[in-house]
Amino acid sequence: MNSFIFAQKLACCDLELAVARRIDCASPGDLVNSASDGPEETHGPTLSTTSTGRREGRAGIILLVEDEEMLLVAVSKMLRKKGYSVIEAGDGNTAVDLLRRHNDEIAVILLDVNLPGLSSREVLEEAQRIGSGIPVILTSAFSQKGIESSFVGVRVDHFIRKPYRLATLVELLQNVLHAS
Repeated sequence: MNSFIFAQKLACCDLELAVARRIDCASPGDLVNSASDGPEETHGPTLSTTSTGRREGRAGIILLVEDEEMLLVAVSKMLRKKGYSVIEAGDGNTAVDLLRRHNDEIAVILLDVNLPGLSSREVLEEAQRIGSGIPVILTSAFSQKGIESSFVGVRVDHFIRKPYRLATLVELLQNVLHAS
């Protein structure tokens, strides 16, 4: 295994470990064995819709774009447990296809920086070309400064560095969805 990839995998262990050990986050920061009946959060995001179909407030669909399948599954599952609706893309091409098909329903895009197929920059450019104004949260194991040169001239709304805790991601999502 390439040492860089190994280091990046270790950096992402917070969420990947959840999949490897088959554990879920029941509440922000807490880990509960999935075989047990841990506490369920019953007050997820409310889903209100405008007459155009665009979701308001903190509601709507999260388009999660992540090429590492274990991380994609773990984050999706954890966000769904928190009451969010999530659609998944494992590459840039699928992300753009989902963005075009569900433009009026997507409230936020959680976008990994390194993707197969279309690049994350191309996904961002397509989101902006469509003119939907959907906020984007970039995510990477690299620092924000380390990836800025790849996104010069493209609007990036937010950034969260991997590994991140579920509570941190949920707080960021709530802030982004309340502001939109």
